Amino acid sequence: VLPYALAYACLKSLNYALFFWLPFYLTISLGMDDAKADMYSMLYDAGQIAGGFLGGYVTDKAGIRSPIVFAMIGAATLLHLFDGASHAQTTALLLATGFLLGGPANLISTAISADLGSHDSLREDTAALATVTGIIDGTGSVGAAIVQFLVGYLAGCHPVGEGGTIVCTWGPVFVLLQVSGILSCMCLVPLVANELKRTCRR
Repeated sequence: VLPYALAYACLKSLNYALFFWLPFYLTISLGMDDAKADMYSMLYDAGQIAGGFLGGYVTDKAGIRSPIVFAMIGAATLLHLFDGASHAQTTALLLATGFLLGGPANLISTAISADLGSHDSLREDTAALATVTGIIDGTGSVGAAIVQFLVGYLAGCHPVGEGGTIVCTWGPVFVLLQVSGILSCMCLVPLVANELKRTCRR
């Protein structure tokens, strides 16, 4: 349970940072008005819906979960290599980011929690599912709360000039988000190795 809980803490912190700060970032950095920024932010949500659905479908068909979760999070950490300069590129990046993060987030908080709670070692404990789900989700909430504070601190947004133009330093924020994704993958490495070994023995 602990590796999944720690992985979810890092993943949920990344997910919530994007969810809450994305409209503000699009307004400040890309010069979008509030309405347009909100519309673009919905693309991230749409990607998450698709990622959750297809991620669950693929893991059920493949019979493995942690390797697919690992691959999706790992792919998401590479998206920073594509700079969304144009609005078309930004659209593609938001959909892809939502897809690659939404799948793992939904899988860890639901399907994987259910798998762990119904494990053979916990079969006699009827409250195991609720306990496992609570541990994973609670740990994720703690991680998300910490990163929300860090994003605001690292961005250091402040008004400049007579017009009060807001200026933020987003570089450290993106580094933080990258680190969160990498740490999430690192927490999953032992689970991925064990699950692949079991799969190869079948």
